[in-house]
Amino acid sequence: MATSPPAAASGGRRDARTKEQLLAEIDRLKSSGWIEQAGSTARTVVRVAGVCFVAYMAKEAIRELAGRDTTANILVEFLASIKVSVAIAWGAAAGGVAYGYYERKLRKRAVHKLTARKSELEKLLDPTRSSSGLTHTGDTNPEDDGK
Repeated sequence: MATSPPAAASGGRRDARTKEQLLAEIDRLKSSGWIEQAGSTARTVVRVAGVCFVAYMAKEAIRELAGRDTTANILVEFLASIKVSVAIAWGAAAGGVAYGYYERKLRKRAVHKLTARKSELEKLLDPTRSSSGLTHTGDTNPEDDGK
């Protein structure tokens, strides 16, 4: 037989409901589960209907433009003329730039996090210590850039 939780675990008060009341509430919650299932099903139906609608509209757009010389046709021809090796090279270059940018942000975040504590400890060791003039992210002091 399960016992009720101690007063401290239940927020400082004991539940005054009887076992029958609690069982009735459990039954009521179980019976209302179909509402949650209906909502989940409705969300799925809306998502699938949206995907189907987009596919249908794309098909209609392609059908309407079939046989015409359009900007889309020119774009397809341009993309077809690009060599795979050039595309891979540009992709690798873009990936390298993105990686470098991410690493720079990561380094600045780490320096910013560690700088305050390090400065505090250094001041404890030597209260007359002067600062290097670097910013909190480790960059050169803006006043020193033009010199």
